[in-house]
Parts: sequence; structure tokens; C-alpha cells
Amino acid sequence: MSYWQMKRRVERYKTLVGKKAKEVPDELITLEMQVNRMSAEIQAMKDRKEPEGIIATKAVDLGVLKIRYKTAIKKYESQQ
Repeated sequence: MSYWQMKRRVERYKTLVGKKAKEVPDELITLEMQVNRMSAEIQAMKDRKEPEGIIATKAVDLGVLKIRYKTAIKKYESQQ
């Protein structure tokens, strides 16, 4: 279970017991899983000693994905 999946469960529990809670968006969970999956793919490519050009292209894609993920986290944290 990922961090944001657990966070969603905790927030839903807070709602059930009558405490203030924030809804965790699906986007956060999806982006977290994509970042983890792509990081694992890059590591597997390095282990297989694939050409650096292919790995570098994948790493750029990972960088863009991480920016989207961090932006989504900031958006979530700024909610009231």
C-alpha cells in the first residue's frame, strides 16, 4: 500500500469519527504509482546495461512526472 493510499484511509476514518479531514485525490495515488513504476523500470534498464541514451530519455520522462507529482502534492497541501 502506498503512502497516499494509506493517507486516504486515514482521512476517511477521520470523517467517520467526526473529525476534520481532507479528501485525497485519485491523481496523487496514480502519480505516486507511476513515479515508483518508472523509477523501477529505469533501475531495471541500468541493471540490463541498456544504452545510456534510452535510459536518459526515460529519466527525462521521470523528471517531468515527478514535477507533476510534486505539484499535485502542493495543491493537496494548500487545500483547507
